[in-house]
Amino acid sequence: MTADPSKPHLYDLNILSEVPVATTCRSGNATSDLLCARSYIDMIDEQIAFLYARRLGYAAVAGMAKYKQGVSLNDPTRNQAIAEGMAARVRKYGGGDGEAGRVMGGEGCQIFASLEFEKEQIRETCDSGFDEKIQRVCE
Repeated sequence: MTADPSKPHLYDLNILSEVPVATTCRSGNATSDLLCARSYIDMIDEQIAFLYARRLGYAAVAGMAKYKQGVSLNDPTRNQAIAEGMAARVRKYGGGDGEAGRVMGGEGCQIFASLEFEKEQIRETCDSGFDEKIQRVCE
């Protein structure tokens, strides 16, 4: 995983367990706190992007397997399980019970973006006419 080489790293981006909790940025000085928080947010965003790209790769493998089996890419039961599982993980790590879990869990369209990526990969690798309808229920 690579980040902007011109910026110093506050922790090792390759080790998720090294990400400190947000209290690291609570100094009592609002200007310093904002700069600190933004620095960590930028680094965490780098990790999220890296992990999501990896996740999309696995989604493409799953999509190709479903395609070869002749089954729909979109499985509402599986989607619900993914959404609920992600919401539970967000809660487990202190993200709360509200919107954050729902967004990461699927209502924020993560699942549907992955399904669209699966379709693109099938089109690019073996069936240029493949066009399963993926209904996007999130906005």
